[in-house]
Amino acid sequence: MACPPRDAFQIGWICALPTEAAAATQMLDAKFGILEEQDAADSNSYTLGRIGKHHVVIACLPGGQYGTTSATTVANNMLRTFSKSLRIGLMVGIRGGVPSAHDIRLGDIVISYPQAEWEEIRGDREDSDPQPHYGIIASGNKVIKDGRTREQIRSETGALCFEMEAAGLMLDFPCVVIRGICDYADSHKNKEWLGYAALAAAAYTKELLEYVPVGQLSQENLVVNA
Repeated sequence: MACPPRDAFQIGWICALPTEAAAATQMLDAKFGILEEQDAADSNSYTLGRIGKHHVVIACLPGGQYGTTSATTVANNMLRTFSKSLRIGLMVGIRGGVPSAHDIRLGDIVISYPQAEWEEIRGDREDSDPQPHYGIIASGNKVIKDGRTREQIRSETGALCFEMEAAGLMLDFPCVVIRGICDYADSHKNKEWLGYAALAAAAYTKELLEYVPVGQLSQENLVVNA
């Protein structure tokens, strides 16, 4: 399918891992061809498509590069090409959750945003489907894989999840952060839940976008001016 002009893309979706990018691509209702015009200083590779009536641009961090610095580079590159149109920034993928009174389980989704508030108290869950949790996501350049470190940070910040990219984005690329829980940020890390958690986060993101009217999105500030 022919690609619309770059000024038609209002949603920027960033992933850290190829598995996350593959999950994001699966959520597209239609996939476009190659962008005809990309800023000369923009080294990103993009997947372009549509979710509902929204035009979405997806970018992934270069292979083997993680953390806030790489995420900032990808976001700044995206803004070079799409600065006149982007209205919503998304950072979507997998990371470690905090088992707590919030009953966060593997495969659940944690959602944060620039002005995150505490999650409302929820009742007992009745099934094993992925559940959304809204609250604080701790971000840094180091993988948390020790239960004591996790609990110390949780007690100091109230964090529900730990990740490695969003802190590098918020100044220049304010975004909604959506994370599927693939482990509990402790010594028992493995890849068993990685694919499932990536798909859960991507599916939640698609559902979220389907609730946003295109007309309302056009009234939002540009990401570059947020």
